Amino acid sequence: MTQQHFDPGALPNGVGGDTNRTAHTKWESNFNELYSDPNIGASALREDLDALDSAAYKRSNVLDPVGISSGVPTGGIINSDSNKTYIKFADGTLIQRGVHTTAMPTGISGWAVTYPISFSGLPTVTAEFVAGNSLQRKFGIEIVSNNDFSGFVQNDAATQNVQIHWIAYGRWYP
Repeated sequence: MTQQHFDPGALPNGVGGDTNRTAHTKWESNFNELYSDPNIGASALREDLDALDSAAYKRSNVLDPVGISSGVPTGGIINSDSNKTYIKFADGTLIQRGVHTTAMPTGISGWAVTYPISFSGLPTVTAEFVAGNSLQRKFGIEIVSNNDFSGFVQNDAATQNVQIHWIAYGRWYP
């Protein structure tokens, strides 16, 4: 069957056009033809929607492992480890955080932190030194790589445990 067009008639009030009944009958015939065609009918539409649903992000797969295959992100939108020390995003963004606790003797001593997972390039790192009387200490970050970062503390007080709270952000793939 060929597509049936209805005649809306002349403006402004549709004089000379199809009646409502005739127009609806033509529409119904057109829809029935589409609906019964296995290539474009309801079952094909259902299959297309099912395929789209399995590829679409939804509550059940937003927080899934994020990966990359042939340069294309795969998996969920957001991924994190069980300790919540990193968050990977499907766009390649990687945010990591942690607390490094170490004993600092009197004088200058170094420390190093290894990231939970490596960055694809150099990240931006910020850190905060937390100890008793911080007026007696100097703190700095010296070396940043895609696997770790290191720094120093100059401690003019007695040996004690200190914490370095840090956040690093960058890319997990280019």
